[in-house]
Amino acid sequence: MRFPFLKHSVSYRREEVDAGGNPVGIGGMAAIISEDLDMDTIDQALADLPVDIANVNSSEQVISGAASAFPKVAVRLAEAIHGDQTFRYVPLM
Repeated sequence: MRFPFLKHSVSYRREEVDAGGNPVGIGGMAAIISEDLDMDTIDQALADLPVDIANVNSSEQVISGAASAFPKVAVRLAEAIHGDQTFRYVPLM
């Protein structure tokens, strides 16, 4: 590590937690952008996948977890968010 003192910073610790103990390159993040997202719907759609909602503070949510699950995440979200509601799924990897 280039700056060892950063290992004790809040942002470093958050990165460790968000990665869920996965080695570097194994985890990922994605944004789900839509108006009036229902967190329960998203939570249920992703319940058995190794991903978590990383924030619940706006209509633009971020999920994080195992990058290998992200193709399934896109499919599940398309199935769960339907009707007239539109959304964008943006991988941040």
